[in-house]
Amino acid sequence: MNILDFLFNWLLLLPSDLTIIVTAVLTGTVLTLVRKWTTNQELLGRAAADNQRLAALIKQAKRGRDKEALARYRQTKAQVGILKFKQEGRPLLMSLVPIALLATWAFARLEYLPPKPGDAVTVVAHAPVSAAGEVVHLVPGDGLTALNGWVRKLAVTDEEAQAEWSVKADRVLAADQLTVRGGRDVTLTLRLPERRLFGIVPGWPQLGLPAWLVGYLAIVIPFVPLLKKILKIY
Repeated sequence: MNILDFLFNWLLLLPSDLTIIVTAVLTGTVLTLVRKWTTNQELLGRAAADNQRLAALIKQAKRGRDKEALARYRQTKAQVGILKFKQEGRPLLMSLVPIALLATWAFARLEYLPPKPGDAVTVVAHAPVSAAGEVVHLVPGDGLTALNGWVRKLAVTDEEAQAEWSVKADRVLAADQLTVRGGRDVTLTLRLPERRLFGIVPGWPQLGLPAWLVGYLAIVIPFVPLLKKILKIY
């Protein structure tokens, strides 16, 4: 991830909403411009004009109940569709690498809002169910404050034993900067707020889509055809 962080971490310096918006716009721009450079735009332009004309002819044939003409127009439209489909391979292949790199970074960095110095953060200790009832304590560190005390008892939650602390730090906090004593096989994580577009767009857990991705798709899906129309790219 070091190379990807070098390429894309500047996006995290933007406000949260703008991070999602710019990521979506970058994706849409790459998809659109790669299409312009890797397809026969003259051919696709003629195909678009042919499809428009064929749509009018099909409508006319339906009104006139001309089955022979209707079949002929539909066959021609299918042939135009095959010509267009043959142009789709190269832009898909050429955009695959940059989009995959951006997606890999985004899935690793955009799901949650990073804690800021001075923010209250929930630290969660995870342990096997067999460790329930054992006492654990978070080790005090420089600039670290436990708002509800350092000592906790592991309790069974969601098929494991957990304990929680609410802490503040005068630096950016990460789970690997914290140490816990006591208990068996204890690991620590931070419970962070989801990154949501405009703070309201929810995730879609039934499809495994986090909130940031739903907001991202809500931008990039209409943005690509809009940009193609503005730039007259077929």
